[in-house]
Formats: sequence, C-alpha cells, structure tokens
Amino acid sequence: YRVTQYAQIERWWEIVSSAYLLVSLQFGGLSSDNNFSSDPLLEKFQEHSCWQRSSSWTSRLHNLRLVVQPYVCFCWLKAWLSIFELPELECGFSQLIAVLNQFEGWRKFNHFSPSRAFSSA
Repeated sequence: YRVTQYAQIERWWEIVSSAYLLVSLQFGGLSSDNNFSSDPLLEKFQEHSCWQRSSSWTSRLHNLRLVVQPYVCFCWLKAWLSIFELPELECGFSQLIAVLNQFEGWRKFNHFSPSRAFSSA
C-alpha cells in the first residue's frame, strides 16, 4: 500500500501512533517488571510457547496479540457458530476469555466478552 498525498500520510501516522499508544498503555500489566509480576496469571501467560520475553515494542505488541488472540478467534468463528451449533466450542472460548479477563494487569477499558462479539448478528 502506498500513500503519496499529505492527508493520506498524516492519517497513516495517526494510525501508527494510536496503535503504539494503545499497546504501550495496555502492556504495562503484561511485563514482568511491574507491580503484577507475581500475578500467577501473568506467569501462565509467560508459559505460552510463543511468548517473547524481550522488552522491545515489537515483543510487547506480539505478546498483547497473544493475549487478545482467543477473543479475535472467537469473533472469526462466531458467524459459523450461528450456522453450525457447537455449544462446547462457544463455552470453551467463553471460559478461556473469562480467565484472561481476570488478569489484574489489564487496563480497565472494556473486558472482552464473547457474548458481546457480533451481538447484532
């Protein structure tokens, strides 16, 4: 994707800066050098085979994606679950997301909830 006009470039940098801000705000609780480092849930997060222990911004983004991944995957599958009833799968996602929402290090914006995903669909 290529942008050449000033307004497009400006919008691109707004998106990049917003993403950086959101990751930086949310990652505070997900790093081991914070007040939540003794949280057993954070220790569980760090057991994930893809967890990156680096403190670089790209590692922070990667780790945040890992934690948000169950909710994103559920959103992808939600339309299919309305066609093919698999209550066990929906229940499993709900349980996993509920566990992730218990993490005290989350910034208190809105917790993820499968019941809110595509609620209008």
